[in-house]
Amino acid sequence: MTRSILKALTLSVCAAALAAAPMSASAQTMTPMMISPASLPTTLSLTANGEVSAAPDMATVSFGVVTQAGNASNAMKNNNVRMNQVMAALKAAGIDAKDIQTSSLNLSPQYDYNNTGGQPKITGYQAMNQVTVRVNKLDQTGAVIDAVLAAGVNQIDNINFGLKNDAALTDQARQSAVKLLMQRANLYAAALGMKVKRVQTLSEGGPGYHPPQPMMMMRAEAAMDKSTPVSSGELQLSVSVSAVFELE
Repeated sequence: MTRSILKALTLSVCAAALAAAPMSASAQTMTPMMISPASLPTTLSLTANGEVSAAPDMATVSFGVVTQAGNASNAMKNNNVRMNQVMAALKAAGIDAKDIQTSSLNLSPQYDYNNTGGQPKITGYQAMNQVTVRVNKLDQTGAVIDAVLAAGVNQIDNINFGLKNDAALTDQARQSAVKLLMQRANLYAAALGMKVKRVQTLSEGGPGYHPPQPMMMMRAEAAMDKSTPVSSGELQLSVSVSAVFELE
């Protein structure tokens, strides 16, 4: 009986020792490592913008038809008639259907807020249909504007200029940004009596346009109404690049 108890106690002690061994090893691996700040490399973070200028070769024009009537149905019907005329004019001007997109369609009541009863009174309805058109032949922008105005457009929102393919120009801007980054990194390193060892990280903020403000003049006189003059100017395409340099 005594031998059995001693044997059981011996087995329990051995098992406890075996269980404690991995825990001890694990505790050793969890010991934090202290790093001296002096052992960390000196780094330099910089951001630069690369810019390229180019003449635009396409335009995007946004315009709309606004109609009013005593009831919602007539306001919408009148708008549809005029907008169908506008679509026909765009087709006649050589604009493909894929380059025409409806950007907004709205029908809203018109109120009289001077009603003596104190509550606003509905006096009619206004329908608005706005369209965005891509003009791939830049020199036809003025003629397209004239065509839609003659067809019934009574609201022009804005004109934006762009490039059909900006991949090559974007790469030029990227190269310009990286070149500027390296120049600045070497400048700062030399001022500190150090050298650029390597680039740790490099990231791009993405390309962006800085379009010119379009100049457009609407001519009402029939004798002068050859086409609406539009000045496209130049575009500036920029790319932002950030880098972290390690110095030595």
